[in-house]
Amino acid sequence: MILVSYAKQALEPGSRERQRMKLYAKELPSLHIIIFTEEKEKYPKFQSDENLFLYATNSGSQLGKIFTAIKIGRKILKNDKKSVWTASSQDPFETSLVGRMMCFGNKSTHHLQIHSDIFNKNFISSFTDRLRVAYARYVVKKTSKIRVVSERISKSLQTLGVNPEKITILPIQSDLKDFLAVGEERSYQNSPILSFLYVGRFSPEKNITLLLESFAQLTKQFKDIKLTLSGDGPQKEYLKSKIASLQISDQTTITPWSRDVATLMSQHDVLCLSSWYEGWGMVLVEAAAAGMPVVTTDVGCAGEFVIEGQGGVVVETDNQSQFTEAMKKFIAEKELIKEYGMFNHSKAKAFALPEAEYVKRVVESWSS
Repeated sequence: MILVSYAKQALEPGSRERQRMKLYAKELPSLHIIIFTEEKEKYPKFQSDENLFLYATNSGSQLGKIFTAIKIGRKILKNDKKSVWTASSQDPFETSLVGRMMCFGNKSTHHLQIHSDIFNKNFISSFTDRLRVAYARYVVKKTSKIRVVSERISKSLQTLGVNPEKITILPIQSDLKDFLAVGEERSYQNSPILSFLYVGRFSPEKNITLLLESFAQLTKQFKDIKLTLSGDGPQKEYLKSKIASLQISDQTTITPWSRDVATLMSQHDVLCLSSWYEGWGMVLVEAAAAGMPVVTTDVGCAGEFVIEGQGGVVVETDNQSQFTEAMKKFIAEKELIKEYGMFNHSKAKAFALPEAEYVKRVVESWSS
């Protein structure tokens, strides 16, 4: 089995990503992972860990990463011509091109993984995106199997004419143990300050502006509320200036990435996600496990895991009036915080697969 991936943390001995890949490898004769890396990162070009083999491209450009990855993959296949290989690409873009080129003319099969809602109209923000999505539309019809993380993405593929029998739906699984522990211990005592929380990347597709403008509307009527944005990303300075211009600095806090998101969630009441699009939106599941109700745009697992009126409020993307009203619902009806939070915690407990079962399903999705 060969994976073409961006998972740089797998190159770091002892990391959670390395441990996860070792679990996959135990279910296979061998697992080879080709990882896109930059020359300046200076990762070892090759590492082995039992039957797990890792290769870093260490290239100076995106094009260089592609050509180096193809070369590595074809060498792996050349060294073992007797085996029937499967190559799985992490996306239908550059890693897919690598997978298809390495498999061309060899006794091997190419699979795809799709982790984001790439055929959502909001995904395209540049000419480069248009080219990448155009290629993806082509390649999803050519590959033999596709693993997606949500029913939403599966439906988008089927509208393009992809045979549903080629599609495996397997949501991303996170270790929910710490979040479930927070949910078990949450007391739901009425606090004088109702706190909203965003956790994630500060980037355009997250549409955090929608969340800030909605919160600003609420502060005109309610003073006993606060908002925390936890994360980092290219829009950090923009968000700081936006908070200042909306005059909500006294009630809004930006904090760095936290290694202990579960504890952060224990300190807040409602999780908010205002994205233009998501693949799955694992933070919604983590919040649910932590016993939090959620307000989210209709993205990712909304409609599958998060159901309107059952643990959360789901609104249209980029609809400020709806998002404001959704947040206001928990201010006006504080008893819903406990009702929705307890519902979500129970649902998350049922959703969480044992690690061994999840690993088994992932490996099965790679089978030819």
